[in-house]
Amino acid sequence: HLPAADDHELVADDDDIVVGPSDFVRLSDGSFVLSSVKGMYTATAGLDDWQPSNAGLRAVLVYYQFVSPEGYVYVTTDQGFYASKNAGASWQQVLPDSLAGAYTY
Repeated sequence: HLPAADDHELVADDDDIVVGPSDFVRLSDGSFVLSSVKGMYTATAGLDDWQPSNAGLRAVLVYYQFVSPEGYVYVTTDQGFYASKNAGASWQQVLPDSLAGAYTY
C-alpha cells in the first residue's frame, strides 16, 4: 500500500521504499514505473500494488527515466542505458558497457 507522504514523495508502508517525484514515470494506461534504492518497480494506477521489475537490469543506481512517444520506458543507470518495451516488466541494455559512462547522465 503506497499512500502519498506529501506532494514530493511516495512511501511504501510494507517495505519502507521512498520514491521522489523524479523517480517515477506515468504510463498511458495510468500505471507507473518507479525507481528506488531497492530497485525498479511497477505500480498500478492507484499506487496500491508495487511489484519488483528488475528482470534484465544489472544496474544499481537509476539516474533518470522517461517514456518515449511509443510508450517504451528508458532509464539511464550506473551500468548504462536500458529500455523496457513492456511497461517495466523486463529490461534490455541498449548501449554496450564500454559506452555506459558517457551516456548515463
